[in-house]
Amino acid sequence: TTDGSLVLWGRNIDGECNVPASLGPVAGFALGGAHSVGLRANGTVACWGQNDYGEGSVPAGLGAVVSVAAGGRHSVALKPDGSVICGGFTGNGRCSLPARVGPLRDLRVGEAHTVGLGVDGSVECWGGNSLGECDLPPKLGAVAAISAGRSHTIALRADGTVACWGAGRTSTGIYPEFGQSVVPDGLAGVVAVAAGHAHSVAVRADGTVLCWGRNSHGQCDTPANLGVATMAAAGGIHTMAIRADRSVACWGGNNFGQSTVPAGLGAVAMLSGGSVHSVALREDGTVACWGAGGPGATGSPDFGQSVVPGDLGPVVEVAAGGFHTVALRTDGTVRCWGEGSTNSGSDFNYGQSRVPGELTRVVRVCAGMFRTAAIRLTCPDVLQLSDCNSNGVEDGCEISGGAVDSDADGVLDECEYARGDLNLDGQVDCADIAVLLSLWGARNPPFGDLSGDGVVGSADITVLLSNWGSY
Repeated sequence: TTDGSLVLWGRNIDGECNVPASLGPVAGFALGGAHSVGLRANGTVACWGQNDYGEGSVPAGLGAVVSVAAGGRHSVALKPDGSVICGGFTGNGRCSLPARVGPLRDLRVGEAHTVGLGVDGSVECWGGNSLGECDLPPKLGAVAAISAGRSHTIALRADGTVACWGAGRTSTGIYPEFGQSVVPDGLAGVVAVAAGHAHSVAVRADGTVLCWGRNSHGQCDTPANLGVATMAAAGGIHTMAIRADRSVACWGGNNFGQSTVPAGLGAVAMLSGGSVHSVALREDGTVACWGAGGPGATGSPDFGQSVVPGDLGPVVEVAAGGFHTVALRTDGTVRCWGEGSTNSGSDFNYGQSRVPGELTRVVRVCAGMFRTAAIRLTCPDVLQLSDCNSNGVEDGCEISGGAVDSDADGVLDECEYARGDLNLDGQVDCADIAVLLSLWGARNPPFGDLSGDGVVGSADITVLLSNWGSY
């Protein structure tokens, strides 16, 4: 999330890329099947695109919300009080909220079902239930996190165990029963979970990864030599991970070489997977791609998505779309290559690689199958803080007691750093992004690791942007 303007380009048959001029700064957004939802910085919502069932219309009296999600033909909003509002296609009960739904703190949307995580750790489901998507386990207990696949849900309990329900309660191999809801025996010590289209993933506290469910191309066969993983990403039929030593492992589908890691790849900071290609951002800001669309390859699905432009320059974030690649450069500009170099509509060319003219000051990018999104910076008023570490003591008092205030502005340096004011000039702005980029890839730096994950990277940009304009 950030305070900035949203730019969309690519498939626009139903106007899903026509961002309203009145949208203004956004704090988040969601892309549905053919509609888009924008969450403004002030908490209000805008919808546009396909509106056959009301999915592109904001319900009357919605008011402020804290997060939004979008399904194929419906939209969901979470309000500050934990209540939920749904709009759009009502088939299969997509928008029929249970009467018992209490305050929620998270929402996840599958193809025809929605899952809500209560502030008390309880879980509620509504919508399609033909495959048991809403049949909660009888002894689910307190839940810490949820993730929804197409027709199944995975939940991480507070005690580190996992529960699944919905499609995949058997492993017949006949769609959609691929065992994605059959939790491996003895699975414990889990800290993160994710649900794919028809498979499930769990990350243990020791950094090991376990996958189960659809395994048609070996995408769930975690390599024995994977070791400790610090990041994972999924492509169409393949899986990727960054090890603790910053090397990369890939497994699963390899029909176009998307799981064959290039020799000498080097230390990698970020991965992204397309349908049949892979993208890596090295710690030095260079980009590598492999799989479909490599040099000299022609014909579908070879659209040049793996041919990195020679004049790309240093990059801070990458995203792989279905058959195109997006890079955010250190100067805030965006470069795309691969499918979508035209908007003819043939061969899946919807203009998703045609970066809008004069697109600058970009801080985040993402890529869908036929759409690309970017968030640009805006500059709200500076917020002055007098107790920025929220410990009930004025910063001036702490400074008089020996706390560091190297810029003598009456605010603790540790507070300014933590909020992203890396140059201590009184506000979080573009100059701080420049400082952060100069530290990119640094491990355990004296400052700049805003997310606390031990390395300066994209997670720190997210923290910095969430405090944009603050002091």
